[in-house]
Amino acid sequence: MQIPILQPSTRDREFKQRDFDQISRIIYNWLFFDDVGHREIDRDVLGLDPLSSKGWQSMGVLHFLGLKKEFKGIFVGLSVREAIKHLEEDKQDFSQIVMFLSDDGLFTEVNKNIVNKDKKSSDEIIEEKFCTSEDQIPTNTEIESAQKFGQRKNYKNLLFIFLLLVAVVILIYSFTQ
Repeated sequence: MQIPILQPSTRDREFKQRDFDQISRIIYNWLFFDDVGHREIDRDVLGLDPLSSKGWQSMGVLHFLGLKKEFKGIFVGLSVREAIKHLEEDKQDFSQIVMFLSDDGLFTEVNKNIVNKDKKSSDEIIEEKFCTSEDQIPTNTEIESAQKFGQRKNYKNLLFIFLLLVAVVILIYSFTQ
């Protein structure tokens, strides 16, 4: 498979405004669908009004990573594992893109039905998009592990907020004494 040349831009503003999951979904939609444009990604992934965002947000993220129009839909019909294999075999450094496509990010999002254009169940998406044969279907343990990864991230955020609130209460209490 011939993979286009990465052409990263230096503008990182849109990239820095997005979290890991959003960037993962932006990359996934760009590489695995040939009928999705920047405006649709802004709407479906980022929840923005495409008439006002005009696709600039997702385009900025993709261009910062070097994923220009030549990459659009390059992996249609392939599983994520196959795509990662192609990227890793290429002489270019796709390590950052591979990280965003890795099981940690993408399987979690698929299980939440976030990358779900046809309102299919998580199992249908996993079988359709990631599996080319029966022996590649993720086990329940793999799926549960991906779900727990997402829950751990939420737990860490809640813990941080709780600790921050405790610190504020302690500060307020110490000033009132």
